[in-house]
Amino acid sequence: MKKPKSEGPSAQPESAGGEAPGKEIAGKPNASWSALYRAAVALLSEFKRAHRAYYRENPQAFRATVRRAENRVLRLKPGPKRKYDPRIGKAARARARGASWTDLYPVYIDHYREMTEYTRSYAEEGFRKKVNEYLRRHPKRKSQKVTPPTNASGETKP
Repeated sequence: MKKPKSEGPSAQPESAGGEAPGKEIAGKPNASWSALYRAAVALLSEFKRAHRAYYRENPQAFRATVRRAENRVLRLKPGPKRKYDPRIGKAARARARGASWTDLYPVYIDHYREMTEYTRSYAEEGFRKKVNEYLRRHPKRKSQKVTPPTNASGETKP
């Protein structure tokens, strides 16, 4: 599909601000996006002229202030959270209570006993990463060191 060439010396090339970068976004026609882009450029140019003294004094601070205001007005809400396997939370709670990794692997990794040694090492590594990430996101569940039981006098029990 070829674009019709506009005739006459007043025609601007596309790179001169006639169209927004990205050509077509989410099935929207170029005309509406380019109109939005031109309106935003015009608005910002007008804003820059209105506050010319601030812009000349410190352009970087001016841009930073405009970006902060833009981000506040056009704030995007956080996206959806990742879906986590509920077994990871249970395993992390068990780990926080002091369970060893070797006790957790067969319980929380599917088909652990049938895996080859090579596959098992990858499964164990991924499981440890997921459990440790869960514990980092939930700081109240930090891993507790297993302390041997002691008697009343403070000596360890055999």
